[in-house]
Amino acid sequence: MAKHDSIQTSLTVLADLLRLERENQGISMNRLAEKSGLSQSTISLIENKKRIPGMDVYLRITTALNLNPADLIEKAVSHGKGEDI
Repeated sequence: MAKHDSIQTSLTVLADLLRLERENQGISMNRLAEKSGLSQSTISLIENKKRIPGMDVYLRITTALNLNPADLIEKAVSHGKGEDI
């Protein structure tokens, strides 16, 4: 797999992980938007892989979900390299 494909896969997995974490915590997109100071449409676009969040947006979301951003990135990169999550 080319490096670009691996990075793209990691970004896709990151969006999936954010959605999964939000759902596991029972938080709606609207509530996450309120907690992170982002719009619901921004959360939706990220979770539906239509927008790649910048680091500031990513940190706002992970903080609102009480997640360690480094752990989530590590999981996504590992999966992007073909490893299990």
